[in-house]
Amino acid sequence: MNKIVAGFVFVFLMIIASLTLSVISNNNITEATEWVEHTNDVLSQCDLLSEDAIQLETNNLGYFITRNEIYAKNVIARKSKIPKDIVKLKNLTRDNPVQTARITLLEVEFNKKIAFSDTIISLVSNADPKQAQKLINDGTGVNIIKNIQGALQSIKTAEKKLLKTRTAKAKNLQYKFFRTSIITTFIAILALLLGYYFVLHTLRARKKHNTEIVAQNKLLHQQNERLEQFTYITTHDLQEPLLSLVSLTELLQNECEENISEEMSTYIKYISQSSKRMQTLVKGIMEYSRIGAEEESVIVDCNEIVNEVLTDLSHTLKQLNAKVTVDHLPKVIGYRLELRLLFQNLISNALKFRKKDVIPEIKISAKEDVDHWFFSVQDNGIGIKEQDKDKIFVLFKRLHDRNEYEGTGIGLSHCEKIARLHGGAIWADSKLGEGTVFNFTIRKKA
Repeated sequence: MNKIVAGFVFVFLMIIASLTLSVISNNNITEATEWVEHTNDVLSQCDLLSEDAIQLETNNLGYFITRNEIYAKNVIARKSKIPKDIVKLKNLTRDNPVQTARITLLEVEFNKKIAFSDTIISLVSNADPKQAQKLINDGTGVNIIKNIQGALQSIKTAEKKLLKTRTAKAKNLQYKFFRTSIITTFIAILALLLGYYFVLHTLRARKKHNTEIVAQNKLLHQQNERLEQFTYITTHDLQEPLLSLVSLTELLQNECEENISEEMSTYIKYISQSSKRMQTLVKGIMEYSRIGAEEESVIVDCNEIVNEVLTDLSHTLKQLNAKVTVDHLPKVIGYRLELRLLFQNLISNALKFRKKDVIPEIKISAKEDVDHWFFSVQDNGIGIKEQDKDKIFVLFKRLHDRNEYEGTGIGLSHCEKIARLHGGAIWADSKLGEGTVFNFTIRKKA
């Protein structure tokens, strides 16, 4: 066993050494490649300046011949561009003093050419074409162009020599990297063989244990199926009394339609709507018990969901004079019932854990992230102690006395489960006495 361990340590150290060499070689190749690209950039910039000179001369002559203002404007545009191109070339060659000196001479020639162009345009504009013709005929402009092209050629010749040297260096480093990669691969194969031995040994040792785990998983699966069946049967039996409640409410409204007050009619309407939503809720619970087998996620408009919740809570909101602000919410892919329960629990919590003699204020907002929608439900309630933030999502965990605040302690546990169901998470930012912000995320893609 000691020999095996020693061998494993040796192979591990060899892999580390090989990887280190590979990293160093890769960095050297990257640096060499960058220098090759840098040289190509210098050559490209030289070509760009050569084009600047030609275009300056072409537009200058075009203006002299045609008196067309377009050529004059082109000259002005090219004059403002040339200094920028020269500065860029200087920046690219600032590591090379010899090239910097050549660029200085190039800049002098460009300044001469710009001055010559200004003179020609000025003479033509002031109706003195003969003088302009004389300057053009004596070859001054052409000579300046030749000087510019000569200076650019000197710069390009030096850069091409550098390019050849740097390209050869990059190829040499690539060869060394290839050789190092072969050695690294050989060591990795050796390590895999050694790892195979340890894996085989471990698999044999754990075979019995894995068999027991499979049996336990099978038993747990059977228990989950029984639990799902129980949930389905229970919620199915709740449908009948709810159906009766809806029917009796409609019958009461029809019988008393003429003699009923407007306020009573509103109450009956709320009872009817709540009963129907309860039917939907019970049906959703039955479907929730079959998640993964029957139900599929759909596009859910969160604005509609929140409006339904606020309608259900309208009586409580009116009693408390609560202020609820809802920003525009997105449409998400998810389970409608579960998302409704999520918003309902968070809004109900904000109303339940309010400060005495303070009007509850709730703000619901959302913003978009790369992979998720980020939702916030903010209140001005009693807040949460720092040490209790991790406890609030524990099933049946209560932080307050039952006589002070009613509830089962399951609402936030449901919220946490629903957030995970939608590929997200939920957490609270709070300060005792200053309110709480419940944040949760929903994955964009199902």
